[in-house]
Amino acid sequence: WECSIVTARATLQASTQLNLRSAIAPLSRRYRTDLLSQRLRRLDCMFFTDTLFNKSRSIVGNTCAQIFYDPNGFMYIHPMVSKADAGNALDRFVNDVGIPNRLTYDGAGEQVGVKSKFDQLVKHYHINRHLIEPYSPWQNHAETGIRIIKAKWKRLMSRCSVPKRLWDFALVWISEVYSRTATKSGRTGFEVITGDTPDISEWTDFTFYDWVWYWHPPDVTGNPHIGRWLGVSHRVGSALCYWILTDNGRVIARTTVQHVSSDEMGTTEVTDKMSSFTSSLTNHIGGDVVTSEMEGFPDFINEDVEDPFGAKQEDQDPEWPRLPELDDIVDNADAECAHDTYHQYIGAEVAVPDAAGVRRMAKVLRQVRANTNEGETNNPLLDTSVFEVQFPDGTIDRLTANLIAENLMSQCDENGYHYQALHEIVEHRKDGTALSKEDGFIQSKSGNIHPKKTTRGWELLVEWKDGSVTWVPLKDLKASNPIELAEYAMANNIQSEPAFN
Repeated sequence: WECSIVTARATLQASTQLNLRSAIAPLSRRYRTDLLSQRLRRLDCMFFTDTLFNKSRSIVGNTCAQIFYDPNGFMYIHPMVSKADAGNALDRFVNDVGIPNRLTYDGAGEQVGVKSKFDQLVKHYHINRHLIEPYSPWQNHAETGIRIIKAKWKRLMSRCSVPKRLWDFALVWISEVYSRTATKSGRTGFEVITGDTPDISEWTDFTFYDWVWYWHPPDVTGNPHIGRWLGVSHRVGSALCYWILTDNGRVIARTTVQHVSSDEMGTTEVTDKMSSFTSSLTNHIGGDVVTSEMEGFPDFINEDVEDPFGAKQEDQDPEWPRLPELDDIVDNADAECAHDTYHQYIGAEVAVPDAAGVRRMAKVLRQVRANTNEGETNNPLLDTSVFEVQFPDGTIDRLTANLIAENLMSQCDENGYHYQALHEIVEHRKDGTALSKEDGFIQSKSGNIHPKKTTRGWELLVEWKDGSVTWVPLKDLKASNPIELAEYAMANNIQSEPAFN
């Protein structure tokens, strides 16, 4: 290689040699030709994987899906006919994304069985596997990814009235968009994992279950046809080729696709075609559609065992005697007594930078070193105690008590009230009490038209700087974040609704 010994040693340290073969003896047979790791990307990260199940068999026969999740903002979904196809899911993930150096999963038979395809592929691709402890699903961070995708699927179904039997196409689309959406670090999860800048051309023109026109070449007289957009068909056709749902429940791949415009939707001809399409589709796949159910989501089945430590004793047995709270016993007015009994920071949540410099919420777990400044225990800014904190992805770090105190105080105003900083508005919804556009105006005695001033029935899903999400009434956001609210309304074409006047 025309390099020095020092450079050669550094090269060996900075590279791998996973494909080795012996050339000592004379040739007596062909070399192996199934060495694939040279053409597949290796991912220097730990992935978590798990299987999620759905009560509804999809229109293409799928009953479950395998999720591959990385806490940096990346997830990959592969729908399956049965959980026995977990090996095929891993093979598809390796070819589409890359080979993870480390993979964590549970002890399901289709994943750890000696003769299972999943286990054979793990060995073939030299993946360092890690099994979670039995009956401890909370150790698998893929559960976090499942919670995220369930919540997004629930909102998508409610907003767009998507039939339940399209859940597999929806989960794939959600995971692809999620992995290509910039995180708080300014980078997408796809880029963090692969190092490549993602091209989002195939996802920017349509959203899931959009009304579209598509061109069906054999039937020239009936073109264009109306259909529903279900996602990108990566393995059929050229670039910008999409899955389209037809009125008879079949899914086809087409490149010639465009939106049904809002002007067209206002015409009687197109409205009749949309109604006819919906009726025909309902006859073929059923009318099982969620329209407004926002509480609970029973459609997915979680086969994992619940956390035995998650339920309260009072919930398990109503006759169980109530255990007194620590605050009922300890006199917090006595600083010395309270300090000797327990530390006030245990269990607190603080917004602190992680190893990558991104500010995230972390929970204080335990004290690992006592205060070294004797006589200064009552001044939190001089307290040098060291505590372990845990970030949402499971990462453990250590912080001194004065830094924890400083961050806690920075999250409160001068009156001691806790506040949260808005990161972005994610979604919106309205109930039956919200005014329609037709009822949004009143006519005065002089004949002038005036808009009704009301925000009743509207809520917006807000993501805060600490990563949490909550539904916030529109009236509160109008008062606290009017600019962000106006930008969101314009971007989602709801600025003409009476509540936003």
